[in-house]
Amino acid sequence: MFSEILENMKPVELGSADLEQAVSLNGKGEVATLRDWIADRAPTRVQAAFSKVTHLSAPSDHVLSVRDMDRDALKKLTAIMVARSDPDKQIAAVGLGDYSPQQMVEEVQRGTALGMRLVEAVRLNALFIETAVTEGKIRPRSDIPRHDVPDFDF
Repeated sequence: MFSEILENMKPVELGSADLEQAVSLNGKGEVATLRDWIADRAPTRVQAAFSKVTHLSAPSDHVLSVRDMDRDALKKLTAIMVARSDPDKQIAAVGLGDYSPQQMVEEVQRGTALGMRLVEAVRLNALFIETAVTEGKIRPRSDIPRHDVPDFDF
């Protein structure tokens, strides 16, 4: 689904704080972060790369792939993610207006067309992240300063 995008995408480096974003649920229905997903589901080579720069520990329960989540689980994830957003910020729905996070949570919970569009956006975002991590396009950012060395032709 994302093959052409990933083929042309330059690797993205994520720091420890970036790994705390919610991307899934675990088997108990609790939020799972990107760090949890990497520790539980990423290929060994990806886990090894992230382990060099940040602490990865096995999550308390198996992390679900967004591919395996049913509609209710996706709605739950979406509602949790939206509820965590800044309550003072509005969420713009193109052609429909601005909504508070609480209003968007209600749209998701009621299963309205707008709510389901948001659920699908969250699903596609999580699917893209899972795929990009697996393909090595999302990498750990080292806190070690880098020095750019010019490439000279001799």
